[in-house]
Amino acid sequence: MKTATNKSGVTGILLAAATIVLVWASAGLAQQSLGELIKQYQADWLIGRWSSVLDKEKKVQLVYKWQIENHLLAVDFTAGDYRLHGLIFFVPGEDQVVEVAIDSKGGLAKGAWDIEGDQLVCKSLLTGPDGNTQKVAVHHAKIDDNKMKVSLYKLTDDGRREENPWAVLEYKRKAPKPQTEKPDKKSRKSTE
Repeated sequence: MKTATNKSGVTGILLAAATIVLVWASAGLAQQSLGELIKQYQADWLIGRWSSVLDKEKKVQLVYKWQIENHLLAVDFTAGDYRLHGLIFFVPGEDQVVEVAIDSKGGLAKGAWDIEGDQLVCKSLLTGPDGNTQKVAVHHAKIDDNKMKVSLYKLTDDGRREENPWAVLEYKRKAPKPQTEKPDKKSRKSTE
């Protein structure tokens, strides 16, 4: 009997050790940055400055820009006097890319990004300043290196997308803003 107990004890220890190694390996794989995910899924085409026109008059600007190396992507949307600023980041424990955004009317958007076919999709819960909520899906489709189409869909309460988008905009890539050089301390001292 002692032999059977020892074998089962050794087997239990080996199984426990294998489980720990598997958990550590899985955790290591999940510790990706947003930049690594964007590169892996070839979604870096989205990053940059985009412009469009709404109702043939109102200029629209959409900017996706890195903020903290490859871990945080800022999004800025402007249409007339309406503005939205959001932050997109990878949550390792949830293995999910999320976005949180605030708009100029006091509204809040919280959502998760995913890939559906060849489109980047952000499904969000929008909460207006009055507390009313609405679920939406924003689909980003690359047309070519300098054009993308963004389609906005309402989502049903159970998360299904309505058949027809309520808005579709085609964006053109804008040239990046020129970087202004900041004088270093040495050159400032010599000019003072």
